[in-house]
Amino acid sequence: MNGHGLGTMNREMQGAAGYYDWLARTLRPLAGSRILEVGPGFGDMAERLGREAESYVGLDNSEEVVAHLAARFRGAAQFEFLLDQGLGAGSKAALKERRLDTVVALNLLEHLPDEKPALEIWSEVCPGGTLLAFAPALPCLFGSLDEGAGHFRRYTCGSMRRLLEDSGIRVSSVHYFNAVGALGWFVSACILRQELGSSGTAGMVRFYDRVALPLARLSDPLLSRFWGQSVLAVGRFPSKSA
Repeated sequence: MNGHGLGTMNREMQGAAGYYDWLARTLRPLAGSRILEVGPGFGDMAERLGREAESYVGLDNSEEVVAHLAARFRGAAQFEFLLDQGLGAGSKAALKERRLDTVVALNLLEHLPDEKPALEIWSEVCPGGTLLAFAPALPCLFGSLDEGAGHFRRYTCGSMRRLLEDSGIRVSSVHYFNAVGALGWFVSACILRQELGSSGTAGMVRFYDRVALPLARLSDPLLSRFWGQSVLAVGRFPSKSA
């Protein structure tokens, strides 16, 4: 979770309400009722997942992000937003008190030079709970947009599974997501070499959400077996006694 604040890919995705709805429908049955989201950005998934939760804690290292989210969700008692420069390391006591049952990390792990310290922290604050890890997929898609967003890597299903299992997390499922979106990413990031914040990138996002999304949702059950723009892993942290 580097210090890009509200200026990372979240800003590029402001025209993708349909995409966020689709992702939320995928994640909601997998999440519990006491959720920690690390790196919540503009709060698009907090809005969709947190309204039905008992509690929803958003953790970020940017004062700008925390202030924005506190204002956006003012008056909604189940939401809480904490400033932490260490992915939860500085908030362990507070997080343990929340009796979390789910940690959500959406497009976060790829920003970390080493993901394992973060996974260890989350295992400690959410023992026996669920991890929902969502990250960019397929190293062959690494391009200008990854570079601009500060990504260190993209994952395969195999590399994501190995990362989590090596950290003591029992993986129940891992699969690709948004196969159609992978084609658009390849064009934007690898062929056209577009930059974050460009009109071309924003236009591609709007086109996808308004035109290509129905095809993406229809075809994903088949195509995402082989490739996708992202990879989604569901895992279980070790319990305290493990």
